[in-house]
Amino acid sequence: MKLLLTLLCSFITTQAYCCWCEGIKPFKNKEDLKGYQAIALVRIDDLGPVDSGRITLRKTPNVKVTVLEQFKGEPTTLFVDPGFNTTCNLGLEVGEVWLFFGIVYEGKMSVFSCDHTTKYQDADGYRDWFNTYTMEKLALLRDIYQHPSSTVLSKILCPNGKTEVSQHFKNGRLDGKRNIWYPTGIPFITEEFNNGIRTGHRLIYSPSGQLIRDVTYRDNLIAKAVSYLDTGEASERIKMRIMLAFDHKDSLFNIHQLDSMRTVNGRDKQLQQVYEYSADGRSYIRKSYKVTEGMSLEERLDMKEEVYEIRVYYPNGNLKLHRTSYNKLNQEIERSYANNGTSKEVAGNCGQCKVIFNKDASPAGAPERIFLQ
Repeated sequence: MKLLLTLLCSFITTQAYCCWCEGIKPFKNKEDLKGYQAIALVRIDDLGPVDSGRITLRKTPNVKVTVLEQFKGEPTTLFVDPGFNTTCNLGLEVGEVWLFFGIVYEGKMSVFSCDHTTKYQDADGYRDWFNTYTMEKLALLRDIYQHPSSTVLSKILCPNGKTEVSQHFKNGRLDGKRNIWYPTGIPFITEEFNNGIRTGHRLIYSPSGQLIRDVTYRDNLIAKAVSYLDTGEASERIKMRIMLAFDHKDSLFNIHQLDSMRTVNGRDKQLQQVYEYSADGRSYIRKSYKVTEGMSLEERLDMKEEVYEIRVYYPNGNLKLHRTSYNKLNQEIERSYANNGTSKEVAGNCGQCKVIFNKDASPAGAPERIFLQ
């Protein structure tokens, strides 16, 4: 890995350096945030002039903003992005809304990519209601700094005037169907609620309008979650690869891969992954599928018997690895297989069992957190 990083860095221009971020420690309270001098939700107003030489680069690190919500420190209209013309730049665009975690660096209020600073909303109004990482951070900050809740709206609009969210409330709780759209007007998420609890189905679509996830709920837990590849996007990607390697019969991007874009139940959907959960949400079976036919992985967690099992397959369908962890015996057995069927077995203590079978952790089938706006 170190050699790979060195090689990658050698191809980066002299105007940049290789960016490497370690894990970012989550925050839970004010004590965890004591190293920041300013925390705010801001809109990017101006990034200054750019230099359109070999590559387009900003000429200054200055970031002019409008503060929408201040959590810590004094409001300011100017931040600095020290990595603005390096591979560690934040990728800021005018009109976007960001959650800034500011640190005084060389006498200036600065924000860095290897930190909690993250984008909340695109300039066109798009917010990620599926991967709600930034929404969760924002909600936690409002709780930590005791900011009052804003008025919840039944209808939220994008900057272009199109509807982003349409939702209904009964006795102050989400009830019935909620629809979320991309700024283009294409459906993003359709989900159902009963008295503030998830129920029925949650359907998630790609920007092209293709269904990519279908979640079914039972007793406020996930019963089944099915993920699909965006086959329209995958097909275009394969076509491009074919153009680059058309004459190579043994290429991974051979023209016959176009035939692998299978359909399910007559619809243009390609299975990527299926999770099925137990009634208490703590045990599950997972199956992952290859772009071509067949499974790539099977996984089973039985919290009652305290057994965890995983099978990994070769592209041709042959078993590559079979690992079983027994918490009650503190034992793990791993069998690896060559493609010709020969195998090797290794047994030992189960070092990961404490994590896998942590009964204090939330159930694997816990429903996704609900955000109202």
